[in-house]
Amino acid sequence: DCLFPYLVPMAAGAVYPSWISDFAFLRYSLSTYEVVCEWPAETFVYTFVVVGIVASVAGIHVKTAYEDGIALSRALEASALFGFFLFPYKAD
Repeated sequence: DCLFPYLVPMAAGAVYPSWISDFAFLRYSLSTYEVVCEWPAETFVYTFVVVGIVASVAGIHVKTAYEDGIALSRALEASALFGFFLFPYKAD
């Protein structure tokens, strides 16, 4: 079935935000003061790992789009969505 490969990422995406709140080193906000003065080393390691994973997945998506010849259409689509949803908030 084509639905099954998508169930595991959807379930992980639903459970992950609740699961990470169980870790004390992740209970910090993203402000300059918190990052500089309060974050423990574990929070920095976790942040760098997550940013690395997200950057890798984004890179794989871009590479696949170039290989499939749909990079331009996806870039135009992303630009249109960015403009449609973000520019009204920026105008306020």
